[in-house]
Amino acid sequence: MVIIKKMLKKHQVTEESGEYVQLTFLKASKVKKLLFYLCYILSLGVFYLFVQWFIKLKILRYNSSTVGSATHVMVRNKENFEEIVPLRTIFVPLSSLGYSDSLQEIKLKTFVYRFIRYYATEENFTALQFPYTLIYNKIHESLGKGIQDKSIITGRQALFGPCLVDVPMPSIWKLLVTEVIHPFFVFQIFSIILWVIELYYFYSGIIFFMSMLSLCTNLYETRRNIKSVREMALYECKVNVCRENQWNVLNSREIVPGDLIEIPENCPLPCDLVLIKGVCLVDESMLTGESQPILKDALPMSSHLVYTLDKKYSLSSGTIPLTCRGGAIGVATSTGFSTAKGELVRSILFPKPNRFNFYVDSFKFVGFMGIIGLTGALYYLVWYIVNAEDPIEMLLSCGDLVTTVIPPVLPLATTMSTSFAIKRLKDKKISCISPPAVNSSGRVTIICFDKTGTLTEDSMTLKGAWDVSTQKIEDELERCNPELQENMASCHSLTMLDGELLGDPQEIEIFNKIGWRFYQSDDENTRFIIEKAQSQIFVRFIYHFSPILKRMAVVTENEGKLRLHLKGAPEKISPSCINLPEDYNKQLLHLTRAGYRVLACAYKDIPEFDPKTPIEDIEKEATFLGFLVLQNQLKTETHGILKTLEDANIRCYISTGDALLTGAAVGKECEIIPAENTVYYGDIIHEEVEWRNEEGDLVSSFEDKLAGTNVSLALTGSLLEHLANNKSRMIPDIVKKGAVFGRMSPQQKVILIEQLQTSEALVAMVGDGANDCGALKAADVGLSLSDLEASIAAPFTGKKLECILEILKEGRASLTTSFQCFKFITMYSITEFVCENFLFLNHTNYTERQFLYMDIFLILPFSIFMASTPAHTKLSNYLPPTALFSVDVLVSIWGHLILMTTTQGFVFMAMITSDWYTPTTGGYVGAAEPCVENTAMFYVSATIIWYMCIVFSTGPPFRKSTWKNYWFTGFAAVSLACTLYLILIPAKWARDFMQMDYIPVSFRFILLIILGSGYVASYFYEKFGVKIVARWMRKMKPFRKSK
Repeated sequence: MVIIKKMLKKHQVTEESGEYVQLTFLKASKVKKLLFYLCYILSLGVFYLFVQWFIKLKILRYNSSTVGSATHVMVRNKENFEEIVPLRTIFVPLSSLGYSDSLQEIKLKTFVYRFIRYYATEENFTALQFPYTLIYNKIHESLGKGIQDKSIITGRQALFGPCLVDVPMPSIWKLLVTEVIHPFFVFQIFSIILWVIELYYFYSGIIFFMSMLSLCTNLYETRRNIKSVREMALYECKVNVCRENQWNVLNSREIVPGDLIEIPENCPLPCDLVLIKGVCLVDESMLTGESQPILKDALPMSSHLVYTLDKKYSLSSGTIPLTCRGGAIGVATSTGFSTAKGELVRSILFPKPNRFNFYVDSFKFVGFMGIIGLTGALYYLVWYIVNAEDPIEMLLSCGDLVTTVIPPVLPLATTMSTSFAIKRLKDKKISCISPPAVNSSGRVTIICFDKTGTLTEDSMTLKGAWDVSTQKIEDELERCNPELQENMASCHSLTMLDGELLGDPQEIEIFNKIGWRFYQSDDENTRFIIEKAQSQIFVRFIYHFSPILKRMAVVTENEGKLRLHLKGAPEKISPSCINLPEDYNKQLLHLTRAGYRVLACAYKDIPEFDPKTPIEDIEKEATFLGFLVLQNQLKTETHGILKTLEDANIRCYISTGDALLTGAAVGKECEIIPAENTVYYGDIIHEEVEWRNEEGDLVSSFEDKLAGTNVSLALTGSLLEHLANNKSRMIPDIVKKGAVFGRMSPQQKVILIEQLQTSEALVAMVGDGANDCGALKAADVGLSLSDLEASIAAPFTGKKLECILEILKEGRASLTTSFQCFKFITMYSITEFVCENFLFLNHTNYTERQFLYMDIFLILPFSIFMASTPAHTKLSNYLPPTALFSVDVLVSIWGHLILMTTTQGFVFMAMITSDWYTPTTGGYVGAAEPCVENTAMFYVSATIIWYMCIVFSTGPPFRKSTWKNYWFTGFAAVSLACTLYLILIPAKWARDFMQMDYIPVSFRFILLIILGSGYVASYFYEKFGVKIVARWMRKMKPFRKSK
């Protein structure tokens, strides 16, 4: 291990495209490779398995190296996942990187990690990315003519690869090897070989069949899942590309970054582009879940603005341009897995690790059971040596003890509860693509909701317009001043396709209410024409809405006069206006506190217009026109769902792009902000943090107010980001008392999720999939209320808000069942382990059919039927245990171990002290023969297995009553009847078939009394004793932090 630590000292760190990796440079050693192969042979492949399981062993095949001489690199990501990948040297023109026009050939050392290529710079490795962050003018000048040299094309094809999101389909052989070398499968094969040696042919054959069935199922599911992702991701088409000043039709796989491409209509785009000419109406539902098409403009000429993937000028791979005007042309900026679509596919193939450690605990559980088995094996190894027993019997007995504690049904037991939960969710029209998220949802205590389309209806209703000239809300828009009417009719990004208006629903609502006519223009200098009566207005240019600027503008022309119309967030429009009324803030506060979405409108006559001019340079000294007042009604089910969550002690937050006061009004209406609470509103103004009370007054000594009770906070995304970036000490209070977060950008929604995750609480996000994709992926449990393709970014997809309740119920039921199954499997394993210890003292073991009865007839059906109990209809106000090694689970397991071992000990002592008992003599090599010892222990094990399953199959509060699970109840009755028959009145043919010896009737009744007492003790201990002991344990210092 000292050698490994020394090698890991040399590493490089890079952070590109959100991917954080540490690099350790390695050099392949032929001598070490030869030594490893020799160890593989001498160990009969055992050493090879350990090398595949532990990367710390695999790294010993290499020597520590530098960047220049390395042949491989070990990559460690931020989740501490490690992988060794080969380095490759390629020769390309310097211009292939895009930073220079030089055709000088350079040598690049590269590696590919998770489909992203990294290349060596002078000091570090960096992710390969075409340099598109240029000044607008530079993009037009340097990229607007296409690639002019074939060597650049060849170099970029070698460097960036084909323009495909091509998910490789692993061969069946590769998948088979991966499954076969899994530790548990190797253990099963070892067990089967041991049982064959012991002549348990039928039993080992059934276990082998089950293992092969599981293996084939896993192979089929894996290939099917990869195939479905591959079919979704892989796409190629014919495109018109300009190279060396000539337009040619090429296969899209030949596109390289920097290519000039004609935008095709009604055809998914094969790469990411920046639009440099024309206008496109684009369907982005595949990537963002946005149901309405988005209008894209050409990148304007500007000498000071820098392009940074601005959405209004960017076209993403996989999106579909519905219409294109003005000869739409774009420059390819990203291809393959570096595109937006490629990032989406990578997020599916390499999902964020689950914060809930149930999977890790399950491996710890297996390790714990393995230690118990090894301890027993070592004890008997010493015992056999001291007593000079048969060495073959010694080895077989030790092997049996190890294989007993890790039963063959363990993989089935660990997955059945999740599988049933997913099936029940599917029946309720909720899809799940991440099984681990099911158990995570069982521990969710915080839920963050998007507002529009999630808590409220999708549609907006225009309540009216507050006209500055009349100082009141006009319900009939014709009464508004002409400039305000013109603003409502022209200031939008709507377009028309096949006679239907397309765009933002609220803009459609406003335009339809104003009653003007809309005409699409064929003139490339006119975006659209609006008309009413004899008035005809031409919209010449659109400054599209920006989440950063929080406003939009259009330039119109009417009878030769140019006019700028502005619309957006009131706090962004008001600084540009010269005629704000004295009660401006009062009116705005009144409307937003009433829960309305408010947009401010303004205009300005301009003498001339240059499209290169930024909006900030021409909007000054505008004339304020009024407010547009829109209403977004709560969904009818919102109140009931939030009340249910509140009763379940689940904390709810609102994260919205709307104004802070609007979000707060909705929060009050749906009672996320309790009526009795005092609300403080936070924002950052000119780099200064401001907190105001509900009257709008600045609050002094805010930290003192924050320390009070019945306080709720509402703050903007800008303030949240500021506090998070500066690691403010207020963050814990924000998490504890925050309720509403307004003016949230998509990235700020992710920041909110990350801040909520700083505690041990698991966080869910519920959104419509449009601006919430990042937050849905960042959350521990994400529910997308959209059935569009982008919803695959979230683990769960549904159509109704109440889906979150069903997910939480099923999650709690699945998690509870998983704990119950683990406890049941533990008791089953320890039961057989203890009984086998008693049997080995008498040189015997269970017979083959006794093993079959317990492992196949009892354990297998019980594991399945136990997991099938549905979730409870009510969401309880407390959670299932935190982990397998939580106080409650450990107290339950250890208590039952004591009771069960005591019961087995009483039976064994009662047997060996009976007058009729004669010990079995001799050893056994091969299958055990029937005897009184294995028959009695078989009765004990079968009965304990039955009643421990009953004891652990609890119902409420997380599951329905077990007795309403008719499959479980029916099988429990049948198996009890069979077991009692074999104990009390077995016919001779039954004894012969089950390979049992005769035991006097009197002892069988004694045995039943002891087992019955054990069942009663276990039942009452699980129902009452566990809670009492766990409560006492938590009061002890080492357990105070346990949950």
